[in-house]
Amino acid sequence: MKDPKLSTAFLAGLLSILLGTSAIAATGPTNVYTGGYAQYPDSSSGQMTSVYCDIKTPSYPDTFYPSASNGWPMIVGTYSNGADKVPYVQVGWVKANGVFSGETNGEGVRYFWEHNDRKGHFYRVFSAVGPAENTTHGYRVYYEAGDWKGTVDGGKIGSYPKIFTSLGAQYYEELVSQEDVYRAAYAGTSTNHARFSNIRYFFNNTTYYSPTLNMSSDGVGKYDQSNYSSTKTDQSQSYIEFWDSRR
Repeated sequence: MKDPKLSTAFLAGLLSILLGTSAIAATGPTNVYTGGYAQYPDSSSGQMTSVYCDIKTPSYPDTFYPSASNGWPMIVGTYSNGADKVPYVQVGWVKANGVFSGETNGEGVRYFWEHNDRKGHFYRVFSAVGPAENTTHGYRVYYEAGDWKGTVDGGKIGSYPKIFTSLGAQYYEELVSQEDVYRAAYAGTSTNHARFSNIRYFFNNTTYYSPTLNMSSDGVGKYDQSNYSSTKTDQSQSYIEFWDSRR
């Protein structure tokens, strides 16, 4: 998610994810991530038109003012024209405390949709509700009939009526802050992990189940992909678990 007051730092973080490096701004981190991505080099072999995963929200993470903790799948485009013009579309859930308080429904636990166009313009919308603790919901971003759409359990959270060259899929937990990003905790504790399961994307008219992901962590966020495999008959049993090492 974009920090509404620190767009330069956010964009540096987004670019670093695409490059597989850590997100650190000049004055300290404002967005950090734990998760994985798949990125195609160009559109010669096709485009990414759908991403999906089930996300189990465990007990809510701590978020001390001003900070937020969230999890999501995302489709991203090319960043060849500069980090501030990386187009992306994402849907997810967030627990926010003071970071998005100026936006409608921007406080508390919410579902959200966010996109960035090719001109560096961001748009975000929060739903009136969010996931309950220890529940699992299906998150999908896809292109259909001229629109990018983001849904949770089939219900639309937001949309974006623009076409862009879509080359990457991302599945991450994220911390956001205007001051100290580690005022928030990642979802998941050592005894009650967050879980991303049924991970898949649709690229060039082919569905890839439990696709190979380039995994990374900021060190505080932990992950376990020992049960993640495309060969499992029941893809709900193919999953990556996440937790915060401080909890």
